[in-house]
Amino acid sequence: MNNLKYILPILFLAAPACMPAPEKKGDPETVWMMQNGIAVIEVESVEEGDIQPGYWEPVPVDLTGFTGSGAFIWKGDGNSYRDPLVYDAPGTDGPYRLTYQVMIPESGDYLLRIRNYHLRPDGDNDAWLGINHLPYQKIWDHDTLQWTWNEATANMNSIQHFPLNKGINTFDIVGRSKGWAIDRIVIYIKGTPEDIWQNLSHPEASLIEVDSQDKDAPSTPRQITLTKAGMASAHLSWQPVESSQPLYGYLVYLNDQLVQKVTMEEIFLTGLSETREYEVKIQAKDFAGNLSHLSNTFTLKTRSFEETGGATIPGTKKILIIDGEVEEGWMNIPEIPLTQILTGDPAVSAWRASFRMTWDDQNLYLLVQSFDNDANDRENQRDALQLFFDPDLSKSVRYGYGDRIYQFSLARKKGSDSYKVNTARINREAFLVGLEEERIISEAGYLYELAIPWSTLGKEPLTGSFFGFDMKMENYRGNSEKPYATLGWYASLSDRAGSSPYDLGNMKLVESCEEH
Repeated sequence: MNNLKYILPILFLAAPACMPAPEKKGDPETVWMMQNGIAVIEVESVEEGDIQPGYWEPVPVDLTGFTGSGAFIWKGDGNSYRDPLVYDAPGTDGPYRLTYQVMIPESGDYLLRIRNYHLRPDGDNDAWLGINHLPYQKIWDHDTLQWTWNEATANMNSIQHFPLNKGINTFDIVGRSKGWAIDRIVIYIKGTPEDIWQNLSHPEASLIEVDSQDKDAPSTPRQITLTKAGMASAHLSWQPVESSQPLYGYLVYLNDQLVQKVTMEEIFLTGLSETREYEVKIQAKDFAGNLSHLSNTFTLKTRSFEETGGATIPGTKKILIIDGEVEEGWMNIPEIPLTQILTGDPAVSAWRASFRMTWDDQNLYLLVQSFDNDANDRENQRDALQLFFDPDLSKSVRYGYGDRIYQFSLARKKGSDSYKVNTARINREAFLVGLEEERIISEAGYLYELAIPWSTLGKEPLTGSFFGFDMKMENYRGNSEKPYATLGWYASLSDRAGSSPYDLGNMKLVESCEEH
């Protein structure tokens, strides 16, 4: 029987004499396979791609102690990539990125560790890790001048486990600290003993093997089901297919155009239009390249703006001064309450909050009012306001470069760092250009006023146009590390708005109230 190993070309580096070039593993797809709950990947086991000198390079001859046939070191600029929230920001692809794919047998929580080396305990000790095109998380380590396992991931928290999907999962390493080296990646199920996953003699994972003579196609996908429909998005699922070969995934067609490949029996369709019908077909593909018959056509219809429970945002002809006052220009703007209780019990402190939103040709305006009878020691609290924007209503399942997340500290003294816009999750000065804010603290609570230029949001303000939005307010008690209670406007679960624009509410720009 003729077995063929499928390999995805990702990148190739010419190896110096001291480091033999990695064995070529076939063509055209490289996918490692988890076996017995563990997958070990030697980072040099990659193929030709667009890697360039001065970025990821083979480690120098005097750096030894790696496993396998070699290791890579980041030679690019330090802190060259500064957008951990965003997957597709400039400076994350091409020579910046090492990419590996692993076939996971079952969905669930898995742990991931990276063997690394760096020179300084207080710097040049991290990189970015991206899993399945979701927001990057920092990989870091304090042990210097030795090969060791990274201490933490998940945005500086000591968390090493990640939810992975059944099927192919993609892992990206993006360079950040100059001189940071990487040797091997280990992915394993929870409960695996340290002497197993840390065993440096553990062999590298096998690649997917298929019978190239097997021409039997997978069975036809059936029972397509609409599990959630929005105004610009939809979630579909279907029954698993049968296949004599390892299943590569599913091809999804929208109005007879291929739009996406997925590895699980579900898809999030985004960027759709309001109240429009789409014809969806699904086709299965195995690693031998065999294609199933197309599924029966499933007709999907998106919902109207009114059906989604969004909000209309009236324009204004008044001149709004950002001074923390409820002036005449706000009087005709409807008040929208924050009714979603995300954590805690706001009723204990009689806490309630609402917002008003309006717009003109230059800015989007927001007035937030929070009433809270717990006024003691307010300026030492960590009360915060978070705003989530999807300017083009793409409803993507991950935040992209065009989306915005802002965080404002409400309780700190004006002028302190924590009062200013917190850009740790954005870190782009361009997202703050022209932004005006003012906050008033009283015994009754907070009043927060904000103006964001449309040019900063990256949206053209047109009557009848839409954008995605949500808001979350956190109420702390004293110096507590966790909020006592959290209120939100649209998303009903605490982290949904912060993890995906897919779950934001819909806002529609309408004419000025003064015109009626």
